[in-house]
Amino acid sequence: MKRSWYAVIALTLLFSCKSENKEEYFGNIYQNDSTKCDTLYVTYAKQIKKLLDMECAYCHMQGMVSGCDLDNYENTLDYVSRTGTLLYDYVKDNTHQGVILDSCQKTQLKKWVINPAP
Repeated sequence: MKRSWYAVIALTLLFSCKSENKEEYFGNIYQNDSTKCDTLYVTYAKQIKKLLDMECAYCHMQGMVSGCDLDNYENTLDYVSRTGTLLYDYVKDNTHQGVILDSCQKTQLKKWVINPAP
């Protein structure tokens, strides 16, 4: 009798388990996956605003760093117009004030700085 219960439990456990991972539940959550990194048409609204809000705006807003407000499109465009690629140059090596960008974010920022679409 004990053996049949062990067999039932073993079979139940065997067939109740299935292989699952985070990607199956939540989709691809990794930004540096090349299939999810849109670098063809980079815009401020689509990619850059989110990046700057998360990585830069907490220090670069409302005059906290003179001449470098990155809290909205107009201010960011003004900065890029005056300094060229300096915004990208500051963060490309992940050495600027703890800002760490993945390869996708770096590529997007570089493309946007060169061609700042709204």
